[in-house]
Parts: sequence; C-alpha cells; structure tokens
Amino acid sequence: MTIMKKLGLIITLCGGFAIFLTIGNARADSPDAIVENVLTICSAPDVRTAVDLANHLGWRRQTDAQVGEWRKAFVGYNGGSVDVVALNNGEGDKVDKLSFWLATGPNGHKACAYTTRSPDGLREAMEKRLGPPEMSEKNDNIQSRSASWTRGGLVYRFGQVRSAAGINVGPN
Repeated sequence: MTIMKKLGLIITLCGGFAIFLTIGNARADSPDAIVENVLTICSAPDVRTAVDLANHLGWRRQTDAQVGEWRKAFVGYNGGSVDVVALNNGEGDKVDKLSFWLATGPNGHKACAYTTRSPDGLREAMEKRLGPPEMSEKNDNIQSRSASWTRGGLVYRFGQVRSAAGINVGPN
C-alpha cells in the first residue's frame, strides 16, 4: 500500500470512527456557517493556531484524558508521534465534534475531522464553498451520501449515514 493511500485510509478511518462517536441533535448554526467555521479551523497550519481559531469561534477543547485513547491508537497504527486537539461545539446532546491533528514520522501529515448529528444542508454548503465535487454517491437503501473535492493539494470528503455526518480534510 502506498504512503498516500495509507494516509487516505487513516484519515477516512479516523473520520468514520468519529462519526459513530458523535452524539447530538440540532445545531442552531446555518450549514454555510458551520462549513465556513470547520474549514477555517481545518486550514490552520498547526494545533496551536487551530485551538486559537476554535476558541475565537466558541468551540471548547476536550481534555488530554478524553483524547488519550485516540492518540494511543493513532500512534500505534501510524507510527511516529501526533499532536492532536479535539473540540466540541454545542451543549448537552447537541454537540458537534472536531479533531485536528499533525502527525510526524514515516506517515507524517495534517488532517481534520468534523462530525455532527445534524447533517441537513452540509453537503450543499460544501458544494457552495468548494464547487462541484469530483465524486458524489448516494445510496437510498442505507440512507447514505458521500462526496469528495480535491483543492490545492487537499482532499475534502463529506460522508453521511442516516443522521450522522462527517467532513474530513487531509492530504491528497
């Protein structure tokens, strides 16, 4: 498996895992605002900048203890080390989650994963922001949709299964 395929698999697996951990219902923010905020945080050059942007937007940082198991599993799979921040936005059962990480070592990369239980309009907001996707699929049998865009050396992926959705941003 090439390094780039492995990176894509790592980002997809981490984002997919995060979708199933997401708990929440409706978000008051518009889909356009959510996509704008998520892509702003995901564009940060490092974890410190991502935290600063998230703080400015009102996102709350998870504790190191809450991120510890994810970090251990990631390092075990990817090798090298990882600097990661996990963030929450919303209250109670209406929490969206975002993880931003910078991995070093043989499979070094920067990536970001956002998950929500309120996916309405997010795919369309991504298309407004990024233009038409290169890939778009829909499966009514399992109530899923996916799309991907490649822009400036990054791949933006949207995935939705029923009421859970995620946006992943990582290297091409």
